[in-house]
Amino acid sequence: MISASDFLRLLALITLPAGLLLSGCGNDSNPRPGAGHDHAHHGRLILADNNAHAYVYDLDQRALLAPLHLDYPAHSLHTSPGKRFVVITQRATGANPNQIQFIDAGLFVHGDHIDVLEPSVANLTLSGEAPAHYRAVGNQATLFFDGASASQRFVLFTDSSLAAGNIVAAESTPAAHHGIAEPRGEYVLVSTADRERVAVFGLHHDHFHLEETLPEPCPNLHGGASLENHAAFGCDDGVLLVHQDGGAFTASKIITPLRITQLAGHPAMNEFVAFAAGNQAIYAVDPISGTVEEIDWSASTGTAHTRHLIDATGAHLLVLDDAGTVHILTTDDWSHQGSIAVLQNGTGAHMVASASDARAYLLEPAEQIVRVLDITQRTLLDDDQITLDFSPVGLAWAGISGAAAEALSPHRDHDHQHGHQHDHQHSR
Repeated sequence: MISASDFLRLLALITLPAGLLLSGCGNDSNPRPGAGHDHAHHGRLILADNNAHAYVYDLDQRALLAPLHLDYPAHSLHTSPGKRFVVITQRATGANPNQIQFIDAGLFVHGDHIDVLEPSVANLTLSGEAPAHYRAVGNQATLFFDGASASQRFVLFTDSSLAAGNIVAAESTPAAHHGIAEPRGEYVLVSTADRERVAVFGLHHDHFHLEETLPEPCPNLHGGASLENHAAFGCDDGVLLVHQDGGAFTASKIITPLRITQLAGHPAMNEFVAFAAGNQAIYAVDPISGTVEEIDWSASTGTAHTRHLIDATGAHLLVLDDAGTVHILTTDDWSHQGSIAVLQNGTGAHMVASASDARAYLLEPAEQIVRVLDITQRTLLDDDQITLDFSPVGLAWAGISGAAAEALSPHRDHDHQHGHQHDHQHSR
């Protein structure tokens, strides 16, 4: 374990060449700190505090790197679709404006090797009123700004565009609302201003054109997810399904007993997971058969769902309840694999999955602790627990996916120094 009180020692270390600070991935001749770890995790955890700092914890080194300075305190943290960057929303409070900053976590595939860079604040800042829903699908991500009284805005970006300091495209419409934009290749599905329907926007260079508004209603639309050929949105009366066939979109409705406010999906899955308002009922929604089935997700009674995630392979659904217990289910038949008491209190906690191995990381802000869970073995890895001495706000994982690491041949890592740049590009 390591705490932020070790910063003074670590700050001295980062003046050394990056190759001395960050070990090569999987090179047994250069062992990492922490005996007993026989493989590289190729990942870093990013956290933030209320004082406009971002913290990067290197999972291979088991070390907290030097803090990064943000413009304003973070509101939420999200991982970019390619896992290199962390998207940090900053909501307007007092003199602080609405904006988005990005952390380059410094781990990414570069040709036939992995580059290991010093983490940095990326050279891109986005502005917009009330940044809200973030969605990552495939290699694309969108961020929907709810807007002020007169307008809203959504932006589309990829890891490649972020590395170049740009977004791919943006679009504004005249009506502000609490909405969502679901990226679907050359199209983005966007909630209408009345939150009753879904509009299809087509990508045209650096902006979008409204192609059509789908007729099927979805009252009080909130939440969205994607499978390979379908998108889904939560409604007061069920789930709105949108089937995509190239540039053709068809909408239909599946009725559920309770209002749906959140959904989850993965390209490897055949069904959506739909979460009902009130945080108790969870449904499996089959877009092909048009059926819905309630999932028996908890081995206990009286607990409510607070967080959920699909693991990197799409094979497992993890549900965290308000008692701090994680329930693990398989996504092929929704069978309950086990329940593990992880945190003292699940309310206010954060949960993220590694894309490089079968681990989940759970942050309990009040206890200033990150617990590590082996998903397939359904065990806590107490030796990997991370203790902090600051009050954390949010948690994100960034790094190299297992599939990307395995595809490297020959497997090599490069270490580079990465300078900090403080001039920002603004996209409005």
